[in-house]
Amino acid sequence: MPRAGGVDERGVLYIGQGQKIRDRLRKLSRGLFQGTKGHIAGRAYKARPAIQAIAPMRDLAFRFEHCDDPKKREKLRLDRYIRKFGEVPPLNAQT
Repeated sequence: MPRAGGVDERGVLYIGQGQKIRDRLRKLSRGLFQGTKGHIAGRAYKARPAIQAIAPMRDLAFRFEHCDDPKKREKLRLDRYIRKFGEVPPLNAQT
């Protein structure tokens, strides 16, 4: 996926953190399918046809990892992404 600082070969759309995976997926699903409710990443995806064309829903994948400090890990991953590509992933709120 083209980014300001290069091409993101992995196609990362969102980096986030949460305490319960089931709740996070439920909120994301509401955002994707209902549009007005649910997680902001799902609503943002639903509202951006250009991203849907590049990354169709059938091709979306999720990666989870367990860590002791989710907020710290999210910040670290976002900072790394920004350093590499010059911007946050497309479905993250601008920081």
